[in-house]
Amino acid sequence: MCVAQAILCGHLEDFVGEVQSLGEALVRACVSVYERVRGALRPTPARAHYAFNLRDLSKCVQGALQAHAAYVRLPRDMLRYQPPTNTYPVIQ
Repeated sequence: MCVAQAILCGHLEDFVGEVQSLGEALVRACVSVYERVRGALRPTPARAHYAFNLRDLSKCVQGALQAHAAYVRLPRDMLRYQPPTNTYPVIQ
């Protein structure tokens, strides 16, 4: 969790203060969901494909790393973030 938190918090340094403060909470939420899913969907002979590992957790953090400071100005924007269709930041 420390590695993911350090990476995400480092990425959020360019964001406004309210969004920066979400880094630790987002990682904790991802870890919590991961632990619940891993506990609830245990692999069985009939469902051997339900094998969750830290790669799945890292995908959640990778999704948050796609956020861009030009588009995310409020905490709710980060929680509902969808990458823009163009790849250029909005210059204001």
